[in-house]
Amino acid sequence: MTDYITSHSSEMDELNIAATELRAAEDQLQSLCASHGSTFVAVERRSAALTSTLKSLLRQLDNALPQVEESIHCLDIESPENKSEHSLSTLTEKHRLRRRTLLQHSSLLELLELPSLMDACVRGHLYEEGLSIASFANTLEQRHL
Repeated sequence: MTDYITSHSSEMDELNIAATELRAAEDQLQSLCASHGSTFVAVERRSAALTSTLKSLLRQLDNALPQVEESIHCLDIESPENKSEHSLSTLTEKHRLRRRTLLQHSSLLELLELPSLMDACVRGHLYEEGLSIASFANTLEQRHL
C-alpha cells in the first residue's frame, strides 16, 4: 500500500510540476507577445499590403490575357488558318526580304543610276562608254534571268 501511495504521490508531484511549467511557459509567451506587439502589427500591415498588391497584379494579368492569346495565335506557325499578315512566318519572310534588300542597297542604287549615266554618256558624245554601260546592263540581265 505504501508503494501505491508513494507512486500516486510522485505522479501528483509530476502533474503539479508540469502544470507549473505550463503556466510559466504561458506567462512567458504572453510577456513576449506584449513586448513584441508592434512586430505583430507590422507583419499584419505588410500582409494586407502584399495581399492588395497581389490582387492588383492578378487583375492586370487577367486584363493582359486577351493580348497574350492573340500573340500566341499570331506566333502559331503550324496553324493552317493563320495566314494573316501578322503571322510569324509572314513577318519572318518580310524581314528576310527587307534585310536582303538592305544588304544589296549600294548595288541596287548603282543599278538604278545606269539609265541616267547612259543618258549623260550619249549627251556628252561618249559613245564607247555608253556601249560599255549597255554591255554591263546586258550582262546583268543575262545573269539574273
